[in-house]
Amino acid sequence: MPYKTFKPAKFNAFFRINVKDKSSPFSNPSLAQLLSNPLISILHDLQNMTNLLNTIPQFSEHDMLVYDQRRATIQHNIANLSTPTSNDSFPHITEPCRLAAAIYSILAMYSFRPPLKLYGDLARRLKETLGAVGHACYWGPGKDLLLWMLFVGGYAALGREERAWFFGMIGFVERDRGLRSWKEVRLLLEVMPVHHMLWEPFEELWQEGITCVFDSSWM
Repeated sequence: MPYKTFKPAKFNAFFRINVKDKSSPFSNPSLAQLLSNPLISILHDLQNMTNLLNTIPQFSEHDMLVYDQRRATIQHNIANLSTPTSNDSFPHITEPCRLAAAIYSILAMYSFRPPLKLYGDLARRLKETLGAVGHACYWGPGKDLLLWMLFVGGYAALGREERAWFFGMIGFVERDRGLRSWKEVRLLLEVMPVHHMLWEPFEELWQEGITCVFDSSWM
């Protein structure tokens, strides 16, 4: 079913962005070698919805219906993504990306805040799949995407024991990449889908990660 359109033209402009726009991290040809086209399309959709939500404070009744249709379609597409198998080229990257997209879609588009059992269960699964990666260097062009997943998972794990693993991994990745300040980390995250309400909890995660840089007890 084709999308209905928002009444203000500036709303619709968010969804006419060329997916080949080089400013988008999801248009990186190297990333296309790691992730499937449907998954990359979902990440583009999450980015577009995030840009809309960060720019438009509220919707009219008509525009809210259009928004509801778009977010329902995105979540339907996430749910329909098949679980990667051993036949996939990079299943260790595909599955955590799928889970992080599911978590983020609820965080950004429905505004339910952790701690919630749903988030905790998804964060546990995300930790398990990310743990299979072994080391951040395996991600190559997906390193920024990995950092985004760690922040999404760490926030979703609020109130759960898994949170310590996430902020520990954030600290590890920062040290591995030579990131010395929140400003540097935020600049990397700003090109990813990040709802404006998530910046404060993400900075808290960064601060917790810094304290673990020289502590290996979380591994």
